[in-house]
Amino acid sequence: MICYLDIDEVLVDFVGPALRLHDLDPDLVRAAWPEDTWSVTEVLGMSNTKFWKPINEMGSEFWENLPEKPWIDELLYLVSSTFEEAYLVSAPSHCTSSYQGKVNWIRKRFGNGFDKFVLSSHKHLLGYPGAVLIDDRPKNCVAFEQGPPGGIGGKYVLFPMTGNANARYLDNPIKYVKELLPNVLDQNPYTFRATRTCRTSTARPNQAGLCKEVPEGRVWKSGTDVEQS
Repeated sequence: MICYLDIDEVLVDFVGPALRLHDLDPDLVRAAWPEDTWSVTEVLGMSNTKFWKPINEMGSEFWENLPEKPWIDELLYLVSSTFEEAYLVSAPSHCTSSYQGKVNWIRKRFGNGFDKFVLSSHKHLLGYPGAVLIDDRPKNCVAFEQGPPGGIGGKYVLFPMTGNANARYLDNPIKYVKELLPNVLDQNPYTFRATRTCRTSTARPNQAGLCKEVPEGRVWKSGTDVEQS
């Protein structure tokens, strides 16, 4: 099976840095965030133009310096020990600098030769039997399950985020994902059974993004062999 793993609000914090550009306290905004409201602009009552203006002005620097979520290592390990293949998938903004910024972040994290990523807002095109999307946006998950026009979609895990239906699991999102994955995989005829379990949640991944206990090059190994400069 293949996993498509979202980046923003799953592996990195997008909302916090974006709010600070508007001189807003992320903790206060999150504390008052309405249930079942995913869109940050809707929460703020702000137009898209006003919200994105300072982000676009920062250019690629904004995206490549987004701070990692505290659970990133554990989530990468969980994916690598559960799936045969995995790819990062992320929707760029309408500003072209976001493409470069996201690529810069990916390659700083995984190495210059890393190419297992898809930058597109059309994640539903990746939905097919044998594929699982881990994403924080409900709309993306529903579309992925439906799949491309005329096709048969894949399965999804709605990753806990402030404002979506799984926000109550934010205190331990990895525990939630780990407990849900067996049910998701059982629904799919192309299930791949994991043979490893992570013995530690603190091990720092190697350059390929895996815990050092996992042989390098299993899931997050790039398809190319370019040396990091």
